[in-house]
Amino acid sequence: MREEMNSLHEKNTFKFVKLPKGKRALKKATK
Repeated sequence: MREEMNSLHEKNTFKFVKLPKGKRALKKATK
C-alpha cells in the first residue's frame, strides 16, 4: 500500500494537505 501511495504522490495525482483547524480525518472511508 505504501508503495502505491508513494507512486501516486510522485506522479502528482494528489497532494497531501493539512486539515483545517478543528477537523479530523475519517478513520474508515469504506466498510
